[in-house]
Amino acid sequence: MTPIALKKITTKEIVGELKIPEKFSQLYYVYGAVTGAKKQKGKFKDEEYVLIGRFEAVRVSDRQEFTAQRLYLPDTTYQDSLAVTVLTPTADGEVVEPEFAFMIGYDRHAKSPTGYAFTCEPMTDTRAQDRLSNVKKLLNDSKLLERFNLPALEGPKVANIKK
Repeated sequence: MTPIALKKITTKEIVGELKIPEKFSQLYYVYGAVTGAKKQKGKFKDEEYVLIGRFEAVRVSDRQEFTAQRLYLPDTTYQDSLAVTVLTPTADGEVVEPEFAFMIGYDRHAKSPTGYAFTCEPMTDTRAQDRLSNVKKLLNDSKLLERFNLPALEGPKVANIKK
């Protein structure tokens, strides 16, 4: 099945309008790498983040695939956490790009105005990738620099921990 390119991945874009479910249902899974985040006026909050990067989602009901460069997760806790990770450089100034995969579901929830609540279950450990270090490792491991008579690149700087 050919992936459908979207401007943004949202639950509504992937599964359409939802009705109150009889029981818990898995809707879609989403995965990708976050390269940036932008704060903007929110639909349900004053401000919310939109995640920017490379994302794919797969609808559970028919396995239709979707791709987009913007993502809104239904769980703002995960959304905000991913945004802060990519927007906050490490102590040595490195920018990391988190990679993740989540299963999005929903279930009946009497206290919710919609009658349901979303679930966002991590499918993998969220990893913070430093893509520049990955390329440096590739150059060293594949011996590409040796071909040009150049020494290997230094690895990532690690702080000494004093006991």
